[in-house]
Amino acid sequence: MSEDSRTELAWQRTAWALERTQLSWVRTSFAIGTAGLALDKGSAALYQAKLLDGAGWVEGGHYVGVAMNLLAAIQLAFATLRYCQREQSLAVSYGYRPPRVPAALPISLIVVFTGFIVAGVLLIAG
Repeated sequence: MSEDSRTELAWQRTAWALERTQLSWVRTSFAIGTAGLALDKGSAALYQAKLLDGAGWVEGGHYVGVAMNLLAAIQLAFATLRYCQREQSLAVSYGYRPPRVPAALPISLIVVFTGFIVAGVLLIAG
């Protein structure tokens, strides 16, 4: 195996590892956002049930749910920025032309914007 093909394989393995890491951040953000949404809706249902029983208490789950959705979106925004920087750095260090759009960037941006939209809708509807 020539030195050039070994360098190419090393670059490919590292690029794929970056993509796997980014997609794991996407998966984590989905989990945090889903938990926030479930907490928001679950606390709203519990609050309504308590109101019907006459034992209503202060509703706090709504703000926690919104905060979790915002946290998920912000966390993924920072992770996506770091991913793009590492992808550029990797390409330059191996002498390749950096990609115009890194592979995991579109799905990451969709999740970020969806998280902000869901948090906004929860704030307005809450």
